[in-house]
Parts: sequence; structure tokens; C-alpha cells
Amino acid sequence: MNTHDYGASHYRQYRRFCRVKEEDFAVLDEEFIQRLWFEELYQNPLRTMDGREIQVLQPGFWNRGAGPDFHHAAILNSKGALETGAVEIHLEPLAWKQHGHDGDPHYNRVILHVVWNAGPRDFFAGTHEHHSVPQVELSSQLRFPLYELRQQFQTTPEERKAGARIGRCRNHLALLPDSSVADILNEAGHCRFEQKCRLLQMRCQALGAEQALWIGLAEAMGFSRNSVAFHGLAQRLPILELSRFRDDVEREARLFGLAGLLPRRRLPLDGPAAAYTKQLWDIWWKERAKAEEMIVPRQVWNLRGLRPLNRPERRIAVLSLLSSRENWKSFLALAREGEPGRLREFFESLRHTFWNRHYTFEGRASAREIRLLGDGRLSGLMFNTVWPFAAGAGRDLSVFLDRARATLDSGPGRAAELRLLGGRGAGGRLGAGSILAQEGLIQIYRDFCLKDTTQCRDCRFPDLVDEMHGG
Repeated sequence: MNTHDYGASHYRQYRRFCRVKEEDFAVLDEEFIQRLWFEELYQNPLRTMDGREIQVLQPGFWNRGAGPDFHHAAILNSKGALETGAVEIHLEPLAWKQHGHDGDPHYNRVILHVVWNAGPRDFFAGTHEHHSVPQVELSSQLRFPLYELRQQFQTTPEERKAGARIGRCRNHLALLPDSSVADILNEAGHCRFEQKCRLLQMRCQALGAEQALWIGLAEAMGFSRNSVAFHGLAQRLPILELSRFRDDVEREARLFGLAGLLPRRRLPLDGPAAAYTKQLWDIWWKERAKAEEMIVPRQVWNLRGLRPLNRPERRIAVLSLLSSRENWKSFLALAREGEPGRLREFFESLRHTFWNRHYTFEGRASAREIRLLGDGRLSGLMFNTVWPFAAGAGRDLSVFLDRARATLDSGPGRAAELRLLGGRGAGGRLGAGSILAQEGLIQIYRDFCLKDTTQCRDCRFPDLVDEMHGG
């Protein structure tokens, strides 16, 4: 026997005996199953629990926030038709109902329920709209033995953190100098800004300038996760109606009440929180019965995994402050002007006796004052709402757009940065944190990555890069 082979064989046995692993997966959990799906370490085509054959064209983008585990997946169903949507992953089928997905509209777009073990009983995975979701058992359809899969994974920690794989375009962009890549991203960023301007102009024509601005402001407060819920709230309480209430608590009670986010079961134990909540309920209970059908459904809000600073309650407090007659008049003038320094000063001047010290209704007061709106949300608010409004008022924004800086803090932004640039960094040397470059990344991601169903094989963006820069 070859001495080298003998030594290697014994070491492999030693590792197996000691259960040495490349990464610490002590137990099978959903994170592990999600990673198997992300790595595409399953047989393809797959067979569903009811015997149908499906082909996975792409597993989707790994979602690290609330909602289904993977977004923008693509499959060919048993009839050969293309389906795109979300994928949800559990250890066992019953978890679908236990986690409340059958009553949650955020799961209506799930096209596949992947479970580790099917179990002895049949289970129907139904959506909020009563549609049946096909189910697949993964443990019986792996490409490699489980022990090997626990040790051998092909993706990098950066890819897993971003929830996306490095795309084919990365090699094409890597051949270009940083200045050329920055030009591409900035051009895409300008395109994205023009789309924001067109949307706001259409809303101004349909709803009037102030209501269009109010809805855009609310959407920006919701970021991407809760923008739909905030949009609905702004529709239910138009700014011209809300600003008629002189009393701050009156406006706030209606906003929180129609949002459906007032504490339901008990008043908080903390003294200031209990007094504040009682103030809101003293007004809202008189209005609640006639407004019952207008309340934003609780399940529309996406609260799971939110950082405390991003809680919608805090954003509603900002809307309440802005909706006073004086503040709204000042904000309206600043929005028409679009000057970022003055807008920043205005938002930093907003103070709330409760929410400058609290993250939630029930939480303890913070020892330090908490800003109501961070730099990231303020930058997003200006790019998505304020500057399109100023552009509609005839303001030249080229200087502001070129100079604006922001932190790449969105899930789509991080996924796009990795997929297109392989970690090269649009927030770093490519654009020195340019908001145009970062928004350009998101635009390319939406235009190409999210519309591609072939894992980059048929994507046209690499060809476009070559055509633009003579590749």
C-alpha cells in the first residue's frame, strides 16, 4: 500500500470519527436546508410529493429578512410552463400552517414548498388565496450523501451573506477600469431617477401635488419591506384631511389607529408608555367603530426581523410630526427646493416626546436620544421622493445627484453589488459611496437579474457591457 494513501486514509477516518466539519452544523435546522437549496445540491428535475416532475431553473435570491426564504425563483412545472415566484423551506410540511403562512398574503407568491422530510401524512400547503402550493421532499433527492454535503459547500461567505451568487457579468465588468464601471452604474442610476420622476408626475396629475408627495413620503418611510402598508395608510388619511387637526395627539391617534399598530391586549407597564398609549386610545376608541373597515390589516405589515430603528411605529411618528400644518408647509417648500442640507436640518429638528426615547410601545426608554430618521432613510427619501418632486417643480438637481452619498443598506443593493461586481464595492472606490452608483446597481439588478430565469446563461447584460465599452 502506498504510504501517502495510507496516511490520508487514516486521517479521513480520524476526521469522520471526531466529526470534524468545515463548518459547525451540529443539528439539521432550516438554515442548513436553505443552504442546500441555495447551493443547488439537489437532483434536478425534482419530484413533488404528489408525483409530478418539476425542473428548477434557478433557486432564487436568499431572503435574509421577513417573508419567504427565497425570492425570484424560476421553475418549469409538470406541464412545461414557466413559473416564477418565491420558495419557502421548512424541516417538515406542518410548519407551513404552524408559522401561519396559510393566512399571510406575503406568501401568496410561493410557487414551491421545500421540506426536509415529508412525514407519514399528506399535508395541503395552501395560500391566503386558497391556492395549493406544490411540495418537494429534499432529503430523498440530494445529489450527494448528507455527510459530504455538511462539509463541502461551493459558495463563499460573501455570497451567502448577500443571498446571491456572483453573476456572469462580473467577469465582463472586471476587465473594465473603475471609471468605466462607475460610468455604467451612474448611467443606470440616472435612468432609475427618471423613472421615479415620471411616477411622481403621474401621481401629481391624478391626485394633486400634495397628496402625491404625501404618498411618496409614506412609501419612503416604509422602505421596501413596508412600503405597500405605508402607501395604504397615506391613502386612508390624505394629508389635506389630516393636517386639519390642530392637536398633535388627534393626528397621531388616527395614524396609529388606521395603521392597526396600537397595542391591543394590555397597556405597557412603563409609566410614560402607558400614559402615552392611553392618550392615543382615548381618542381612537371613539373613531374605531366607523373606521373598522379602513384599518390596514395586521398581516400586511412585515415586522419580522426588523431592526428596532426601522420599526414602522417610529416612522408613523415622523409622519405625524410632518402632518401638522406648520411642519407640512415648511416641508412642502423645502421639497420644492430640494436642497439636501436644509432638508437634513429640518428632519433633525423634529422632536417627539415619546419616540425620541423609545423603539416600540412596550420597550423601555433609551438612556440616550434616538434619531427619528437615520441618514440612510433620509438619503432614500430624497432620491425616491423629494428630488423627483423638486424636478417636477423645475429645479435643476444635477449637482445634488452627482454629489450625494449614501450607505448601501438594502438587501437588493447588497445582492446586486456581489452579483455584478463580486465584492468590488460600489460603496467604496467605484463610486465613493455615490447614491447614483448604488441606485444604478439596484436598477441593473431589477432590469436584468430579477428578470433572468436561467442563472445568468441567457442574460443580455454582459453583452450590453461589451457593446458599450467595445469588448
